[in-house]
Amino acid sequence: SVTGVQTCALPIFREREFLNEGIKLSLKIFLPIGIALYGAQLTIKEIDPVITLLILLTYVIIFFLVYFIAKGFGIKNSTRILLATGMSTCGASAIAIVSPLIKSEGEETSISLIVVDRKSVV
Repeated sequence: SVTGVQTCALPIFREREFLNEGIKLSLKIFLPIGIALYGAQLTIKEIDPVITLLILLTYVIIFFLVYFIAKGFGIKNSTRILLATGMSTCGASAIAIVSPLIKSEGEETSISLIVVDRKSVV
């Protein structure tokens, strides 16, 4: 991530509008395909129903816990959804998929990505 920050500081990347179309294409097409292919590695017989139920319950609890804590801090609804999704699911990739679905602004997506990324460092 330090390399990415340094690269973005180069003069060629100061005006980044030309990158927007590629970023949008990646978020809408390539990221969901990659996640679907990753999930396709599981087979139904490998999944224990009890474990699946516990995972689902954990997801729901973490999602609503993060959502309501963020609401208590007065954070916008779309940012709360992104934070809750990122914290309860798989982090940045979940935020990247949900962001266009709820039509969140770029700043809300960026904030959510930074918070979830920093949480994983700690």
